[in-house]
Amino acid sequence: MRATLLSCSIKKVECVLLLKGIPYKSVEVPNVMPRPDLSERLGVTYRRIPVLAVGNDRRFPSSEGYGTLFPRRKGGCTLDSGLIKVFAMFYTDRVIFPLVKEFLPWAKLPEHFCFQKVIDVHDLTNKLPGIKSALASHLGLLEEQLADGREWWLTRMQGHLASLKKISTSPEKISGEDTAKLIFSSPSEDCDIIGFDEIEAGRLQLARDDVVSVAPSDYGRTPTVGKVLALNREEIVIETRGTGGKVHCHFPRLNFTVAGPKV
Repeated sequence: MRATLLSCSIKKVECVLLLKGIPYKSVEVPNVMPRPDLSERLGVTYRRIPVLAVGNDRRFPSSEGYGTLFPRRKGGCTLDSGLIKVFAMFYTDRVIFPLVKEFLPWAKLPEHFCFQKVIDVHDLTNKLPGIKSALASHLGLLEEQLADGREWWLTRMQGHLASLKKISTSPEKISGEDTAKLIFSSPSEDCDIIGFDEIEAGRLQLARDDVVSVAPSDYGRTPTVGKVLALNREEIVIETRGTGGKVHCHFPRLNFTVAGPKV
């Protein structure tokens, strides 16, 4: 599910699906809440979009729906998976992106869109020079990393994506109602694959089948409420109920809070 206004997150997801050659269907939802296709049909009140569905499983945020595309070290055959996840989650998404998004053409966007995001366009315009300076300092660190001697594929990536787009099929656009029917009729991932970590459950003071709320710990903290199905140190899976059935929702443990049942 994506918005009509293209976002960086939507572009990331579309590029990864294009690179991996994965066909998909797309449904457009409002740029701002409320989004009844999510909240009413699927029982999901998560604020940020896009939202990915693989079968009956919804994955939040969208970056949880695909693996890392990080170059291998020379002379080695392993990926820096843990390191790049930390880099993407705590630096790219929470340091770089908040600076970059300030350069969006906010003055040209609908007033209600800026209002929901509490954006003062005039005040932001005055702050842009300082924001640009901070961004330049952070990008200096990135340039230092890219100059470490490894072979990076950045310069050819845009051309490769363009060539793939020419030979790929555009995603089929479907309605929210058809999307819900497709999700409800699809199988879910076996929760035994994730398991239920009793130690983590004890720390969070919750048990299997408890009704909990899960929300981002930084911004857009609208919680999603559901029954606990699976839990480990990497993710929690809860079951939500919409007007047409049940959905399995996967949330990462990092940067998300889990509020258990009130005693």
